[in-house]
Amino acid sequence: MFTNLNFWAILVSGLVYWILGGIWYAAVFSKPWQEAIGYFAMNEAEKAKVQKDFPKALAAHFLSGLITSVILAKVVSAMGATSFIEGLLYGALMWLAFAFTIHLNSLMFEKRPKPVFSINSGFYLIAFAVIGGILTVWR
Repeated sequence: MFTNLNFWAILVSGLVYWILGGIWYAAVFSKPWQEAIGYFAMNEAEKAKVQKDFPKALAAHFLSGLITSVILAKVVSAMGATSFIEGLLYGALMWLAFAFTIHLNSLMFEKRPKPVFSINSGFYLIAFAVIGGILTVWR
């Protein structure tokens, strides 16, 4: 089922996903995201726990990128995508079908703050699209 995949492309796409997350959450949306998740309202003990668990969160984020890359590699291959733009499109469609809908349900049922929904959904749209493009052209 997962034969004929370029595992170097998958590894690089996983790294791109991880790096994009760092840029998105630490540089571009750091303060709005931290505010939306309530980080600034945490006491010092809670903040210390978040910081202690941060390496595990980074590892989980990288693993998520690898898993997403494996599945997207299979999707773009199965769909016969041949250009970066087609890969972007299939990545965006995977975002719409899975990441967007899951985050929309979290917004509606769990009453997650709208900025968390917007920031997270925006990240996944960009990440899925970019890695879809990479995986399409680098087979």
